[in-house]
Amino acid sequence: LALNLGVELQKRGYRTVVVDADLGTANLHILAGITPAKTLYDLTHGTADIVDVLCEGPRNLGLVAGGSGVCQLANLPRHRRFFLISELEKLEKCVDVLIFDTAPGIAGNVTDFLQVTDLSLVVVTPDLTAITDAYGLIKTLQAEGPSGRLGLVANMVRGAKQAESLFQRLAGCVHRFLDSDLEYFGHLVKDQAVARAADKRTPFTLYEPNSRVSKGVQKLAEDLETRLLRAHKYESSLSRLWDHWARF
Repeated sequence: LALNLGVELQKRGYRTVVVDADLGTANLHILAGITPAKTLYDLTHGTADIVDVLCEGPRNLGLVAGGSGVCQLANLPRHRRFFLISELEKLEKCVDVLIFDTAPGIAGNVTDFLQVTDLSLVVVTPDLTAITDAYGLIKTLQAEGPSGRLGLVANMVRGAKQAESLFQRLAGCVHRFLDSDLEYFGHLVKDQAVARAADKRTPFTLYEPNSRVSKGVQKLAEDLETRLLRAHKYESSLSRLWDHWARF
């Protein structure tokens, strides 16, 4: 989703960079069909700067690759995560949209990125364990203090009715037990176009642009443009990093 959303926003004229923040088990470069010379591992270990790790992806999309199978990156200490996010702040000054594709879960490698974003999109399937995990992530973010807006994308659903039911179920729990609101940003249907495009190492919105799942990503990009990007006044959201880290 992160890769294809980045492609769609780039097509709409927004200078977009996608950062593979799934530290240690990154795969966006594979799905994008590129072989990066440098990754976040090189950035965190001082053998490359932010310009060196920025690759050109499909449709001129900017892509920062993570490390794949790198345990040092997967278990990055807090001070190195702090350095990494502060380096990525440099990208925010020269692009319109910066997308972090995080790992699942509630580890610091996930929450530190989400804590400094303008909008965190929680992508959840109808599976009960996925819903439980999504609630756990939202609860953790709320406990760690103020962050940006929280949105939900229902993934791998049969259609709009199931997606709406999924949202109402999770949003009701968030409102009741966390006294917070969750915004709905649409759904993506379960579609074999995703697997076919992955086999070709091509974003599915480019490989099969008329597929149902591609239409869903296009609608999501349109919603983000209307509800966030057009009205967004520039402010370095990553500067909130300092407030976040001051508590530790």
